[in-house]
This record gives sequence, C-alpha cells and structure tokens, in this order.
Amino acid sequence: MILPLFLTFALTAAVEAAPSAVPVTLREIGRSRSPNGVCGNLVVHANSAIAAALHNDQVLARAIARLRSIDFENNALTRRNGLAELGRLAAELHDQSVHGDDELRRLDDLSGHSNETRHEEVRAFSDALGGAFSRQRAVASDLSGFLNFLEYRELRDVEGGIGDPNHGALDSLGRPASTLSGPPAVTSPYEASGSPNRMAQTAAGDFESRVAGVQLDETRAALHSEPAVTGCS
Repeated sequence: MILPLFLTFALTAAVEAAPSAVPVTLREIGRSRSPNGVCGNLVVHANSAIAAALHNDQVLARAIARLRSIDFENNALTRRNGLAELGRLAAELHDQSVHGDDELRRLDDLSGHSNETRHEEVRAFSDALGGAFSRQRAVASDLSGFLNFLEYRELRDVEGGIGDPNHGALDSLGRPASTLSGPPAVTSPYEASGSPNRMAQTAAGDFESRVAGVQLDETRAALHSEPAVTGCS
C-alpha cells in the first residue's frame, strides 16, 4: 500500500506543478467595441479575414471527410455526385482564401495610418493569417488537380483510350499522332496509390497532415489579432 500511495502523491504533485496551458485559438475580435475612424475599419477587415480562415477550416474538414467516404469505383452516380461536391468544396476553399487575402491587404493599407506599434502588430497578424490562406489555397489546388486526374483517367480508360482525339492516328512517318500532339497527360501525386478509392484516401491523409500547419499559422495570428486593433473604441 505504501508504493501506490506514494505514486498517487507524486502524480498529484506533478499535475499541480504543471502550468495550465490554455491554447490560443483564432476567433473574431470582440464586437463590444464601437468602431469608428481608421481603427473601426481595422476591426472590420481583421474580422472578415478571420471569418474566411475559420470558414475554410470547416470546408477543409468536410473535404477530408468526403474523400474518405465517397466510393469512386462502384457506383457511377455516387462518383459523379462526389466529384461535383468535392469540386465545389475546392472552389469554396480557394475563393475564401483569396477573399481573406484581399481583406488582409486592406488591413495593411489602413494600418499605414496607425502608430508604429499597431502597424507592426497588423503586419505580424497579416503575415501569419496569410500563411494559413496560402496553405488552404494549396490544398484547394491539389484537390482540384486530383479531381481532374480522376476525370482524365476515366476518359483515358474509356474503350482503351478512344477518348483521345488522336487515338489510332499516325503521322506522316507512321508514328502515333497521340504522342506528338493533343492535350498533355494529367498527373497526380496520389496516382501511385492505385485505385481511385485508394488515391482518395491518400489525398485525405495528405490534406489532414497539413491541418497542423494551418492551425499553427492561425494560432500565431490569434496572438496578434487583439494588439493589432488595440486603441479602437
């Protein structure tokens, strides 16, 4: 009984000694302020950028979940609807990140009229949140590329490649015309996984691994969001 009792005291002491780390999360700046003048506009544009980033977090989570649940192989209707849905999510992810970057540019322009300390905080906030938008936009691009590859692969495989406008044609020297002209082949970094469903799982895992980077950027932005508009009243 002595050893378990000792361990209980030791664990209790360790927990009490450990600092209570409260994670800093990105959220819109409190609306209790009464925005007016330049500072009021800083709050408006900062919140608009923050809202775009948080919205994209949800869109990215939905895209990852859908990549893991859609059957791209056994049901043509499910495949078609899944491709359309993921295409909309990719477009939404891209458009919101572009909108967020536009808001950050407006924020930076306005901060030029502020004092030096606030201007530096705005710059730090914008750099951090801009990094999150860049990561989100990269996911949108890779998701679109993956969808394009699936469509290209389906077209290529239809009846042995008849979808190629140059299929079976020869040039004047008897060489396959398809090797010399026509649209370039579409590739994907996930194609080595094999089947469409396996590629989708690989893509989902890749996108999920990037979430940590987005969250890190958003945490850095959160540390500067309030100081960036300090003085607004």
